[in-house]
Amino acid sequence: MTQAKNEKLLATEQSPDPHGASRNALDALEETGLELKAQVADQLSAIKDAEVELKKQATDRLSAIKDAEVELKKQVTDQLSAIKDAEVELKKQVIDQVTEQKQSTHELKEAKSALSEVVTKHIQMQQGVLNELNVHKWGLRFFWVALFSGSLYGLYKFQPYIDERVRVRASPFESRLTEDATRSQRLNLALAMANSGDWRDALTSIDEIYKDIKEGKMQADRSHKDIVYGNMVWIMSQLDVMEPSNTWMGQEEWNNLMSDQDFRINFLTAQWLEADDPTNVSLAICTLKFDQGSNAMESAQNYFRRAANHSDPEYKKAPRLFGLAMIDLINNDQNSALAKLRRAGEIDPTNYRASEFAKNFASYKNNTDYRIYNVAAQRRHIEFGPRLEALVSRVLKDVEVASSPASKAEPESSAATHTP
Repeated sequence: MTQAKNEKLLATEQSPDPHGASRNALDALEETGLELKAQVADQLSAIKDAEVELKKQATDRLSAIKDAEVELKKQVTDQLSAIKDAEVELKKQVIDQVTEQKQSTHELKEAKSALSEVVTKHIQMQQGVLNELNVHKWGLRFFWVALFSGSLYGLYKFQPYIDERVRVRASPFESRLTEDATRSQRLNLALAMANSGDWRDALTSIDEIYKDIKEGKMQADRSHKDIVYGNMVWIMSQLDVMEPSNTWMGQEEWNNLMSDQDFRINFLTAQWLEADDPTNVSLAICTLKFDQGSNAMESAQNYFRRAANHSDPEYKKAPRLFGLAMIDLINNDQNSALAKLRRAGEIDPTNYRASEFAKNFASYKNNTDYRIYNVAAQRRHIEFGPRLEALVSRVLKDVEVASSPASKAEPESSAATHTP
């Protein structure tokens, strides 16, 4: 179009008619003006469109900012709500612990009161025996006086003999009463400490009783010794404190027991111990914690097996099987460990379901139970953690396969195939 205008202007300049040339020039100028107006109009339209687009973008950004602000406020509100809930839960836990501590203190006072009543009854009973002996004593005195016709010499001569006989007969009653009361009181105090969670002081207290019996400072028959041994092993199994030397607190007391011939021969080989579930569990845990010998794993395994075979009710068998599964892992027998873990889950699915254990594996690694097996394995230069992680991965893979659509459809197709 511009070329045509130029040609028209050139033709106008060359035209012999000056009026015709002027008209052609005006026409060309008018066309140029119209073209410029059209271009300006197009540019204005483009500017308006760009302005509309910018406004739209700005509106979208403001909307996005507002949405982000609302979401941020919601998150802050949720976090504040979670903090408040945690605060309430923490207060509840503190109140529960304080209540439990008060209850333990109350139970301890009741135990002391009951012990005082028992001691008082024993004292009264023995006092009756002493009174009866005093009656016999005076009867004998009158007998000897009559025998020697009231001779003061006879009374004087046989008085020491009579007093000595009475003293010899009365001394065993008084001595036995004192020893029984002292032993029962000290043992009850140690058990009260243990039941209130004060495992350290409980171990110190019962260890003092054990040493007094061993050194002959306190008399104890077979049943009393077994009671002291059983409770001492139980307290050591529950104490979850590590010494700076990377040994469990109670190592020294365990070494003393294992060097005691009476403990090894008369307690560990006792026939009644075969069917004692709780004591076998305590011995298994103590063996894992304290025994660094080459046969420790085998011994702990035997204790757990005995406990599992005599667990009553049935659900108590689950934690024994779990312990056996962990020992299997230390022995690098993953298949056996998985089988026992699944069996434990069948017995007690609430606490030992394999899939739930795998999902909560991270929290289990912070548990004292994990530390016991891990330390026992490390002492034998075995990496327990990776083996347990491999078992957990296998469990999770089995769960994933079981929940896949293909595995769910397979039983249906199989059932359809065998439907008559």
